[in-house]
Amino acid sequence: METSVVQRRVAREQPWRPRVEWGAWRSRVGPGLVQVSFIAGLVLAWQIVADLGWFEASLFPSPRGIAASFGRWAANGGLLTAIAISTRRLAIGYLLCLLVGIPVGMLIGRLRLAEWTLGTLVRLLQPIPGIAWVPLAVAWFLSVSETAKIFIVITGGIFPIIISTSAGVRAVPPLYLRAARTLGVDGLALFARVVFPAAVPSIVAGMRIAWAFCWRALAAAEIVLAVRTGPGQEGLGGLIDVARQFSQIDTAGMVMVVLAVLGLAADGLVFGTLERRIRAQRGLGNDE
Repeated sequence: METSVVQRRVAREQPWRPRVEWGAWRSRVGPGLVQVSFIAGLVLAWQIVADLGWFEASLFPSPRGIAASFGRWAANGGLLTAIAISTRRLAIGYLLCLLVGIPVGMLIGRLRLAEWTLGTLVRLLQPIPGIAWVPLAVAWFLSVSETAKIFIVITGGIFPIIISTSAGVRAVPPLYLRAARTLGVDGLALFARVVFPAAVPSIVAGMRIAWAFCWRALAAAEIVLAVRTGPGQEGLGGLIDVARQFSQIDTAGMVMVVLAVLGLAADGLVFGTLERRIRAQRGLGNDE
């Protein structure tokens, strides 16, 4: 009897809590369902607006029209060809951005002379959009070649990597460097064992931004430098140029959706996974 009285008294004194807490609900349902539901709601609202006829069909693509365009281009193989060509160009350009941008960023972050010279050059060139390099790329490489398109991809993505890497290097706590030197670590070993690991989160953030910038630069290059060869042979940007020439607004919308989906997939599967591993290694865990 006394135990039940105590339990009731404790229950009255405790604050009321919902039967299903947010953390438990989120762990069971997961963010994936929330994201899918949100996107589905946006698509539904988009289709409703298109059906209401507030905008001309030739100016406002609808999800239904985009789906039909997707089916046509997938059936003739042009879409898969365009994705493969654009992905290859992007991969080459992005890899070159990493190979050049990370070492240059580390030099700028650690050496005053590099900051005064290369850093100044980067700050001068960084505001220039990738599309502005098209005339120079055509002149330097003598044609609308693969090299010209890849060069424009590099101009779009290399500067965010350099800037983020240099910022991450400069943000390394001096205490880490003094402790490493006390233990006899210096020179290249200091870069490899202390500076680079400490700058990794900033480098990954720059890689994430550069990926999106490379996509934008590539699409612009493919649109401007498109040469009619065959279905999808000029990449996803070439499909947008086809849509422009023949006033196929649904095709343009379809390419934009494909670009968004590919970018989201890479961001979640590659950069999201990499970021979670870095957080786990540093004991940060996941935010509730």
